[in-house]
Amino acid sequence: MNRVLSDIRDSLRQSDTGEGVSRTSQRPRKRPAEGVIYPAMEFGVLGPMRACRDDHDLPLGGPKQRALLALLLLRANEAVSRERLLDGLWGEQRPASAEHTLDNYVSRLRRLLGNDRVERRSPGYALRVEPGELDLEQFEELVARGRDERAHGRVAAAAVTLSEALELWRGAALADVLYEPFAAYEAERLEELRLTALEERIDADLALGRASEVIPELEHLVRDNPFRERPLSLLMLALYRTGRQAEALAVFQGSRRRFAEELGLEPGPQLQELQRGILAHDANLKPPNLPRPTERPGSRRPVRRLAVMGVTAAVAAGAAVGLILGTGGSGASTSGLGSSEIPDAPAAIVATGDSLWSAYPGTGTVSRFDLASRSVADRVPVGGTPGMLTAGGGAVWVASVLGDRVRRIDPGTGTVTQSVRLAGAGVSALAFGSGSLWIADLVDSSVIELDPRSGTRLRTLRVHLRPTSLAVARGRIWVAGYKDAAVEEIDLSTGQTVGTVRVGNGPASLAVGLGAVWVANSLDSTVSRIDPATDSVAATIPVGSGPTSIAVAAGSVWVANEYSSSVSQIDPVRDVVVRTSRVHGRPTAVASARGMVFAGVGPLTRHRGGTLVLLHTRPISIDPALNADLLPTVSDGLTGDALVTYNHVGGPAGIQLVPDLAVAVPVPTDNGTTYTFRLRPHIRYSDGRQLRAADFRRGVERLYRVGSDSRALFDGIVGTETCTASRCDLSSGIVTDEAARTVTYHLRSADPDFLDDIANGHGLGFPVPPGTPFHDTGLVPIPGTGPYRIESATGNGIRYVRNPYFREWSHAAQPDGYPDEIELRFGLSQARAVREVEQGRADWSGDNITAQQLPALQRSYPGRLHGFSIPTTDFFKLNTSLPPFDDVRVRRALNFALDRGRIARMYGGSALAMPTCQILPPGVAGYRRYCPYTRNPSSTGRWSGPDLARARRLVAASGRHGTPVTVWGWTDDPTISPAVIRYAATVLRQLGYPTKVRLVPHAYLGEPRPRDASTIQLIAAGWGDTPFGFFKTWFACTGANTDGAFCDPRIDAAIKRAQALKATNPRAAADAWAELDRQLVDRAAWAPMIDEHAIDFVSARVHNYQAHPYWGIIADQLWIG
Repeated sequence: MNRVLSDIRDSLRQSDTGEGVSRTSQRPRKRPAEGVIYPAMEFGVLGPMRACRDDHDLPLGGPKQRALLALLLLRANEAVSRERLLDGLWGEQRPASAEHTLDNYVSRLRRLLGNDRVERRSPGYALRVEPGELDLEQFEELVARGRDERAHGRVAAAAVTLSEALELWRGAALADVLYEPFAAYEAERLEELRLTALEERIDADLALGRASEVIPELEHLVRDNPFRERPLSLLMLALYRTGRQAEALAVFQGSRRRFAEELGLEPGPQLQELQRGILAHDANLKPPNLPRPTERPGSRRPVRRLAVMGVTAAVAAGAAVGLILGTGGSGASTSGLGSSEIPDAPAAIVATGDSLWSAYPGTGTVSRFDLASRSVADRVPVGGTPGMLTAGGGAVWVASVLGDRVRRIDPGTGTVTQSVRLAGAGVSALAFGSGSLWIADLVDSSVIELDPRSGTRLRTLRVHLRPTSLAVARGRIWVAGYKDAAVEEIDLSTGQTVGTVRVGNGPASLAVGLGAVWVANSLDSTVSRIDPATDSVAATIPVGSGPTSIAVAAGSVWVANEYSSSVSQIDPVRDVVVRTSRVHGRPTAVASARGMVFAGVGPLTRHRGGTLVLLHTRPISIDPALNADLLPTVSDGLTGDALVTYNHVGGPAGIQLVPDLAVAVPVPTDNGTTYTFRLRPHIRYSDGRQLRAADFRRGVERLYRVGSDSRALFDGIVGTETCTASRCDLSSGIVTDEAARTVTYHLRSADPDFLDDIANGHGLGFPVPPGTPFHDTGLVPIPGTGPYRIESATGNGIRYVRNPYFREWSHAAQPDGYPDEIELRFGLSQARAVREVEQGRADWSGDNITAQQLPALQRSYPGRLHGFSIPTTDFFKLNTSLPPFDDVRVRRALNFALDRGRIARMYGGSALAMPTCQILPPGVAGYRRYCPYTRNPSSTGRWSGPDLARARRLVAASGRHGTPVTVWGWTDDPTISPAVIRYAATVLRQLGYPTKVRLVPHAYLGEPRPRDASTIQLIAAGWGDTPFGFFKTWFACTGANTDGAFCDPRIDAAIKRAQALKATNPRAAADAWAELDRQLVDRAAWAPMIDEHAIDFVSARVHNYQAHPYWGIIADQLWIG
C-alpha cells in the first residue's frame, strides 16, 4: 500500500514538470515561432465550449449563450445571418420572443468578449478571431503540417505533430451544446476530422514499428466504427506485423460477413487486396526500415502501470487526488489494496477522522478504509442497496436508495446500533448539519429532520421540487431536484424556503464552501456556482462528461466526471477548471480527508464474454407491447430503447432520468402539453434498418391496436381517445419530422409524469419499424435497438445474442452488455430454480425464493443473496358489481378476516413481504400508512392482526351469507403461490361462503380476454407503478385492468384532478393521491395483502451485481467468471 501511494506521489510530481502520464490533462497549445507572444484570447470548440483571456476562463452562461458562441466560432470572421442563428438556437421550436432573446445573447457576448470582437455585419454578426486563438484552427494547421511531414518522409515528426493535434481535443466536440438544434451536424463533421487525423497518426506509428502498441487502440476504433475500412485495414496490418496472421484474417472475415449481412456489400478492393497479401506473406507488408525514435517526454504512452489504487493526478493547494476505492482500470496490478478487497465502485464516500466510509449497493455493505494502515479495516453488512452516506453526531448514517429507513453505524465498533424507520418515505439523500440528520424524502417532496440521539422525527420541511441532493451549512439547507433543474434554499430557523435558483440540467450533487454553493449538473456537464447572498448563479463552469459528485477541499472544488474518467479541480476565485486528472476507471464519488481528495471509481476493464443463464417459471411474451411479467432489465430492455430512460446503474443515480434514443431530455412547452425529442443520428435496428421518427408513432399506435394492458400510460396523447383494436391514427398527437429527426408529442393536458411514463413503460415506449404487425407476434421477435437481439424463442426459453448493429451511444442510458449471450429458460418450479442457481447450472431466477429455502440459503450463501425493494402491492381484486362483493360490508369483512401476517410468512417472512391494508406501497408518492382493517386500529396505521369476530358481524349485517364464491389464482405466478389462494378460500369459508379455487396460467387471461373474465368475483394480483398508474389502471371506469369490477365517475374525476396538480404543485398532488388511497381503502375496493420485498440469489460465478431502484437486477451488467 505504501508503495502504491509512493507511485501516486511520483506521478503527481511528474505532472508538475509536464512529464509522465498526466500530460494529457494539460491544455495543449500551438507552439509559437521564436519571439511570438501567446494571444490574449483563446477559444475552444473541441470539447466543452471555452473562451479564455490571459489564461482565465470566462463565464459563458447557459446552454443557449454557449451555443451562440459556438455558431459564431464555427464561422469565425464570417458573417452569420440572424436567420441562421435563430434556426441554430431554436430550430422549429422558435418561441415568439426569439428575436429579442437573440439580441440579449449578442449583447451579453459583446460585454464578455468586447465590442470589437462581436461585429454587426450584414446580414447578421461576425466574431473576430485572430490567428492561433481558436483550437479548431490550430488542429487543422497541425494536421496539415503532419501530412506534409509524412509526404516528405519525416514519419517520426508527422507522428508527433498529429499527436499534438489530437491532444487539442478535450472531449467530444461541442460537448456542452450537443443538444442544441444546430449541433448534431457540426459535431459529426468535427468528429470525422478527428477520426481521419487519428487514422493518419496510427498509420505513422505503424510505419515506425509500433504495431503492438496501437492494436488496443485500433480494436476500440473498429468496435466503434465497424464500417470504416481504414481502421480495419490498419488493425489487420498491425496484427500481421506482430505475428498474429490468423487473427488478422479473422478480422477480415468478420468484417466481410458484417458488410454482407448489414449493408449487402463486399469490402472494398484495398481491404481485399490486403487480405490476399497476408495470405501470400507479401514482403511489401513488412514495416519500412526506419530508425525507431526514442520516446519523447510527455508521450501519450504511460511511463508505468499504477496499482489498483494508483491514479494520474494533480497537486494544488496541498491536496492530492488519490483513487483508492474502486476496482481500477484494465491492466492495473493488485498490489497494495487489491481488487479482491473492493467489491465495486462505491455509490457514496464520507470521511470521519482517519477513516473513509464507502457504500456498496451491490453487496449491501459499508466498508471502512483506514488511512493510517492503508487498508480496509472493516466491512459492515447493512442489507438492502446502500447508496447514501453522511457522518455526524458521532456516527455514520446510511440509507438504501428509496428505502424507508436510515441506519446508524457506530464508527468505534463498526456495528449498526440503530435502525430508524420512516413510514412511507423514499430516502433520496442524506446530510448532517446544525446538530441534526437531514433526510430527503422523494415520495413526499420533503426534507425530514431527525434527532441523531433518539432517532425521533423533529419536523418535516415541505419543498417545491423532488429532492435528490442535500447540503447543510450556516443555518441553511440547500435542496437540489434532479428533474427540476433547480436548487431550493431553506432557512432552518423558520423552516421556510427563502429562494429557488435555476441551475443546469440534472443537478446530481451539492457542496457548500469557499463562499458559494456548488452544483454538479450531470446532464449539462457543468458546475453551477450559486452566490448565497443573491440566490443566483454567479458562474457556470464546464467540466468533464457526467459530473456525479462534488466536494470542497484545500481551497479548491473537486468534481468526479464519471463518463470522461476524470476529476476536475476548479479554482473558486477565477471559476475555472485549472486541472483535469485522468483516472483509471469511472469516478462515482469524491470526498476529502487529511488534506487529500479521494475518488471512488468503477472499473474500465471490460469483463466481456460467457453465457448468462436466467430462469423463470413461465414463458413471457417477447412482444414489448404485451410483456407485463419480467421487468425491462431482464427482458425488453436487453433488446430495445425508449426516447428517455433511467440511468442504468444501482444506487441513487438509478433514479435519474437520462436521454436514450433522444439526444436530450426535453423541456415541455405550451404549458406542459408539448414534448419535442430530437433523435440521435445513425441508430439502426437489429435487422440493419435505420431508426426513423415515424417508428415512435407506430409504436404507440400499436399499443392500442394489440390491446396492451399498460396503454393507459399514453392516454393523454391527442387522438388516443378514438383508438380501437382495428384503427388508431395518432398523426395529430405524435408529429414526426424525418429531416429534422424530431418526434413531437401533443397532450390534451399537462402531464408532469409523461417522461417518467416513457421511461417506466420501457417496452411500451419502444419504436417499431415498418411492417411490424398490429397483433401479438408470438415467437417472432420485433427488431430492436438494444445491445442484444433475440436469436431464438420457444416455449422453453429465449436466447439473446449480441446485436451487431448496436453501438454504445450513452453508457448511462444503454450500456453495452458484458455477457456474449443470455439465455432465459422457462418451466422450472421456484424450488427447482433455486437449486439450479445454488449448484451453478443457472445464474439467477426471476421467481421468489421459497419460504422453506430462504433460511438455509441465508446460512450457507449470505454473499450471494442481495435484498432490494421495488414498490409493489399484492392484493385481491374484488368485483364490486357481483355478489357478494357488491356489498361494501362483505368487502370489509374479508379485509378484517385476512391474516396478513400469515400471508407474509407464506412468502418467506419480513425479508420478502410486509403486511399492508392499502393500495399504494411505500416509496410511491401519496403513501401515508393507513390500516382500518386490523385488530385494535391505531394512529400508527400498522396492521396488528385479523379480527374474525368483527368480520362475521359484517357478513351477518349484509345478508349475503352463503353466496358461492370462486377465488382465482395462478399456477405460474413468481410471488403469489397457490397456497395463498387456498388460504383466502379458507377464510371465505370461515365467513360462511361456499368457496372454490380456480388456478390458471397467466396466459389464460391474456388478450383477448376469455368470456368468463367478466364473471370473476375476486382474483389475486400484484402491481407496481406510479400513483396515477395504480388508480388509472385498476379503478378508472375505462382502466386497462378494471374489467367492470369497479367504476365510479367521482373517482375518475379525482384521478384527473390529482394528476393535473402534479404539474403545478407536487406536494398537493401527493396529498390528493393519499386521499384517493384512503377513500378506496375505506370502500374496500381491494383486499390488499402485502408489500413485496425481494431477494436475488445469484450463482457463485456472478460478479458486478447491481439492482436498479425501479427495476431490480441489471442482467447485462453482470460479469460471468
